[in-house]
Amino acid sequence: MLLIKNLTGNSNTGKKYAHTLDPISGMSVEHSLLSASIITNDCMSTDAYATTCMVLGVEKSMKLMKKHPEMEGCFIYSTKEGMEVARTEGFDKYTIK
Repeated sequence: MLLIKNLTGNSNTGKKYAHTLDPISGMSVEHSLLSASIITNDCMSTDAYATTCMVLGVEKSMKLMKKHPEMEGCFIYSTKEGMEVARTEGFDKYTIK
């Protein structure tokens, strides 16, 4: 199962808002992660981990993926230079080249 979670933006302010809320602050998450694509064996886990990763951000999400070798993840995030992609080693076997 593959699920992609992403951000939306406000064209007037240029600020990006996630539809995912940080459970600690209750506010929309604010970090560089734009999209989290997670592959697991079932849709419920995929959705839960994709949402979790959108809250955690890219660095913590990559650490989480290392703790769960049964999952694969691909994360698109913004940098000062543009967008970058971080992915687990096994994610590419699920992509079309």
